[in-house]
Amino acid sequence: MKHKTKVSSVKRSSYTLSAENIDNISELLRQYLADRGMERKNITGIRLVMEDILLRWQAHCGEETELTISEGSQWGRPFIAFSVAGDDFNPCELSDEQDDFALKLVAALNLSFRYVYQKGRGVVCFSHASAKPNPLRTILFSVLLAVAAGLGASHLPSSAVAFCLAVATPVYNAFLHMLGCIAGPMIFLSVVYGVYSIGNISTLGTIGLRMIRSFVGNIFLTTLLAGLLMLPLVNLNLAGGVQTEQLQSIYQMILDIIPSNIVEPFMTGNSLQIIFMAVVLGVALIVLQESASVPAELCRQLNGIVGYLMKFISDLVPGFVFLCLFKMIVSGAAMQIVSSWKIVLVFAAITALLLAEQVASTSLRYHVSLGVLIKKMLPVFTIGLSTASSSAAFGTNVYDCEESFGISRKLVQFGVPLGTIIYKPAGAVRFMVLGVMLALQYDVSISIAWMATAVVVTAILAMAAPPIPGGALTCFSVLFMQLGIPEEALVLAMTMNVFLDFLITAGNLGALQLSLVRNADGLNMLNRDTLTGGKA
Repeated sequence: MKHKTKVSSVKRSSYTLSAENIDNISELLRQYLADRGMERKNITGIRLVMEDILLRWQAHCGEETELTISEGSQWGRPFIAFSVAGDDFNPCELSDEQDDFALKLVAALNLSFRYVYQKGRGVVCFSHASAKPNPLRTILFSVLLAVAAGLGASHLPSSAVAFCLAVATPVYNAFLHMLGCIAGPMIFLSVVYGVYSIGNISTLGTIGLRMIRSFVGNIFLTTLLAGLLMLPLVNLNLAGGVQTEQLQSIYQMILDIIPSNIVEPFMTGNSLQIIFMAVVLGVALIVLQESASVPAELCRQLNGIVGYLMKFISDLVPGFVFLCLFKMIVSGAAMQIVSSWKIVLVFAAITALLLAEQVASTSLRYHVSLGVLIKKMLPVFTIGLSTASSSAAFGTNVYDCEESFGISRKLVQFGVPLGTIIYKPAGAVRFMVLGVMLALQYDVSISIAWMATAVVVTAILAMAAPPIPGGALTCFSVLFMQLGIPEEALVLAMTMNVFLDFLITAGNLGALQLSLVRNADGLNMLNRDTLTGGKA
């Protein structure tokens, strides 16, 4: 397929495709990425991709073919483009799993990577988003600004306060409507492409099924343990024990996962039905493979579009935090914010306890020093804690799992992308803690059936939420609808989630590394000498 795009360069240089020049071009790309602050570990992966592309061009066009390199900026996004004159030959077409994995690495590092053919030249273009301010600083600034503005506005005359609320409330509602509009498609496409990314039936049958069972089982176990740890805080409604109606409601909820038609789940926002359809479609695409290449590519492209929209919404989160806090302070509901420290404390305590248990058990089981194990986990954990983005830690995670933990490259190439998408135990704890604590705050009756529903719903939503900052925002409305929590609790949940997101991402990444170690050991794909050694 041919595409047209406008590439405006500000700097050009030319090389022939000799073996020596390919090394020089690779070094130029390394310098370009290093100048933009990319980590050395990630640059190595990108260089491997580019060297493979250049070798394919060399094999197709010959060593004497001239390649032009252009550097510039388009829409404020710096790019570097490589082009050769000739026929429409795409050197980026994949031929094996390692190439496919390398391109996933490019996407995870916030790089746009594409091939176009225009005016008789084939062009491969890398573009990278400009560096953004630390999200934690932005959010803290929004909070301080909201507190100052809210306290100032609360001293205004009642008519002025009413005017402030009249302006803020419609904007707040518009943001919620935007979330509701994108929630269904986002969850559907994220799950479809996540399942399809498994690759093929043979991979699914050997490595995939074992890892999926492990990930899904651990998510449900984590959610159940979080629920049990919260029982001392709950005045459980045990009137009459477990009623038949309660068991029927759980049974019916499981049956209702199957929708009556393909449109209704998106209209009603039933995420359980949306996830069911997405899993079925993803498995069908894997089974059909080449005969379903067109719909698979369509899902990939749509997933990219929705992912871009979610990043746009994530960029609006600081503004939404300001709006929520300002509205709550002006309307006199500031005590809800003050009392929310309990939610953070409960979440941090449960997550730390569950992660510490995994670290300790891994240390004892594999005879690796506790200090060495923590040191190996620290680089990825720190990136997650400072960025709230699993994608930002993707390259480092891949490198450390293989080089520091001794996990087989084949398992790393499959397990890290899959685990980043579906294995989010700290995210499950977040949904459970927020669900229970807000139910208590809004006097929602909590019964055994309610807790069972919470375990199922929170585990599924944790796997469905996309691994980007603010990705779980779309899931709260679904969670509260299933648990009978009032809609006004969304304000507090979304505000708290902004702060919890940093802890959640770090916890998810740490748990993923430990889970991959256990899976690698079970598949005889773990180098124990590397794991127990001091390399980190």
